[in-house]
Amino acid sequence: MVVLPDFQGIGIGTAFEEFTSQYYADLGWNVNVTTTTPALVNALVKSKKWNLVRAGRNKSSMADFAKYGKGDKQKNIKISE
Repeated sequence: MVVLPDFQGIGIGTAFEEFTSQYYADLGWNVNVTTTTPALVNALVKSKKWNLVRAGRNKSSMADFAKYGKGDKQKNIKISE
């Protein structure tokens, strides 16, 4: 998602994020937001609907990334090895 600079800072991105996340949560999906935008992090931290799980950089490898590629998206099932 991208909010054009002229429209940033007035809550459009946060409202869209909360609406779409609630939509998928209502369908039974687990919702996780990963962002590098400090303004969005600050906005979501203020919301009672969100919990900050981790902030900062994370060292990862392709092996860590590859384990998320296996699963059933229709059933929202992650298969661990």
